[in-house]
Amino acid sequence: MGPLLSQPVFHPTSFTKNRRRLLTSEVAEAFFAEIREQAEAHELLSAEHLSVDGTLLEAAATLKSLRSLDEDAGDEPPAVGGGRHESVDFHGQRRGNETHRSTTDPEAPLARKGSGREARLCYAGHSLTENRHGLIVECELTGPRGPTSARPGCGCWLGSAAAEAVA
Repeated sequence: MGPLLSQPVFHPTSFTKNRRRLLTSEVAEAFFAEIREQAEAHELLSAEHLSVDGTLLEAAATLKSLRSLDEDAGDEPPAVGGGRHESVDFHGQRRGNETHRSTTDPEAPLARKGSGREARLCYAGHSLTENRHGLIVECELTGPRGPTSARPGCGCWLGSAAAEAVA
């Protein structure tokens, strides 16, 4: 079942260190590939029932971390108010990926879910799913640039997955 009540419990930091190590791309990809191979061996994948889906995944950064690219690294914008978190007034100022970067996560671009919606720092997650059994066949994380159909990886998934499932 698990450790005995008399055994010491592992320290939370050791779990965090192992999680980082196990979730590197090579280990995660090998784990995903092994699960997919098992699904193929049990004939759970079909080339006829596939769909591509995407969503925005919020980055671990807030809009308060945005800084103009023109600012020097040492210059801080004027803070409004006090407290633990600095408050920055962006009212009337245009922010975009060409002019601003997050200091917390510089790779996270600003994106909107739709027109009229607020911009957020986020990434785009894409998945190719086999619909009969709900199994993810392929997945990818990218920056949210343009429509999903314009991405090079997503369009070729359908052709390659169909060819592999038929073979």
